[in-house]
Amino acid sequence: EFFTYYVSISGHGKYDYDSNFIIRQNWDYVKDLDYSDKVKGYLAGTIELDRALGYMMSELEKAGKLDDTVFVLSPDHWPYYFKTY
Repeated sequence: EFFTYYVSISGHGKYDYDSNFIIRQNWDYVKDLDYSDKVKGYLAGTIELDRALGYMMSELEKAGKLDDTVFVLSPDHWPYYFKTY
């Protein structure tokens, strides 16, 4: 048995291309989506979390532990660089 706690900052703002390396790294995946650049930036950042989870799942599967693993994802905030009012 094991327990681990990961904190991801890949979805944190700022969500603009010029100030965020992760967004620039993944921009080609989102650049043609029909969203604002800020939303595309948020999605580009979130791709890193998806990749990390995919890698972890692959490694757990190789080790024969994936079927006995529970994942719990919980945000600690909303994407506050977006206006909601």
